[in-house]
Amino acid sequence: MPGKSEKLEELFSSALALEDAHARESFLIQSCGEDADLLERLRLLLRSNGPAEVFFRRLGIDSASDSQPKNDPTNGSSQDTERSNAKVPRRIDRFEILEYAGHGGMGKVYRARDLKNGLIVALKIPQLSLLGDPRLVKMFLREAKMASQLTHPNLVPIVAVGYASSVCYIATRWHEQGDLANWLTQYPGPHVAKQVVRFLRPLAEAIRYCHANNVMHLDLKPSNILLSDCRKSATTVIDVNCESLAGLAPHLADFGVAMVMDSEFSDSLRGLIWATPNYMSPEQAVGQPNQIDSRTDVFGIGLILFELLTGVTPYGKLEAIEIRKKLATQEFVAKPVSVKIPIDLWNICQKCLRRTSSARYQSVENLIADFDRYLNGQKVIATSERWPRFVHKIRSIAALYRNRNSLESKPKQSLH
Repeated sequence: MPGKSEKLEELFSSALALEDAHARESFLIQSCGEDADLLERLRLLLRSNGPAEVFFRRLGIDSASDSQPKNDPTNGSSQDTERSNAKVPRRIDRFEILEYAGHGGMGKVYRARDLKNGLIVALKIPQLSLLGDPRLVKMFLREAKMASQLTHPNLVPIVAVGYASSVCYIATRWHEQGDLANWLTQYPGPHVAKQVVRFLRPLAEAIRYCHANNVMHLDLKPSNILLSDCRKSATTVIDVNCESLAGLAPHLADFGVAMVMDSEFSDSLRGLIWATPNYMSPEQAVGQPNQIDSRTDVFGIGLILFELLTGVTPYGKLEAIEIRKKLATQEFVAKPVSVKIPIDLWNICQKCLRRTSSARYQSVENLIADFDRYLNGQKVIATSERWPRFVHKIRSIAALYRNRNSLESKPKQSLH
């Protein structure tokens, strides 16, 4: 019987031979069975052997060295240093690459200059090993271009979407600093409950707008939320020394894995989404693309709400595989014992984070309505739904006690 390394090599070679990315993912899931570690290793190997990497190597003779990543919480690790020292092309389409800026679930990010107008942009290169099939590249570009047409005060505009020399790219306006992830490293919280809701409400409105235009984000996390001073222009980058959420306005960025709802293409692409483990929904974690819909973004809002209210992420420093296991089996996310959260707001958070999407808010609009009820001192739907279950549980326990007392109070029959 082959060892694990031999099996890894054999499955990798077989998967690499499959040109259709959706068929490749199905092959991996079927071949690995319940071996989540093997599945994760194979996915990572395949991600590092896609057309984008080949493209960068091919242009290595006309390249510039990356600088150390900016605004990256893993800055300084050996893995990150290896990435930052990789060779990159000097130019992709009309964009001049200036430096490496970081990486995430969707791929790599570069600081670049738009040679058309001189604008500095964040140029995002998706992991094309997940989109090696030309048909899927076409699908991805179509849906990314639809996302680029969205305009909302709390969305970071997409400057351009394109495909050049075997590379897909998405260009968005560059921000030197001021994303929520960086801010939370300085001010992790817990934060004031009503300030959290007032901060998240416009973000939820932006997501509601996206959904109304048939676009899902599917990668909601603090590093994709840029900040501005809400008392000034929306494009003004805030001073990250601002200690309170009260003066901050969120702007949602990075539609790198956004999908068009009800699109003929989306079923193929949803199975290829690589969200960040700490900010995945259960349906993303267990590979159920047919279950990914607008309620996946509701779960994403809930994760950010949880982090702002508690000062920690729900799964802390667990490895990706352990997080996936918890997402697949855990119905509720536990609240840290030391953190006090108003019961109505905690119920809202819990309803967002239900494992089964049918148990969550069925739309972001419904979540916004509960946000407003909370801010106005009204009973929220999330609490109203939990109360009958709580009463039923109390009545069941009371009935058990009554039955036991009834049995104990009966006179014992004589054996004679």
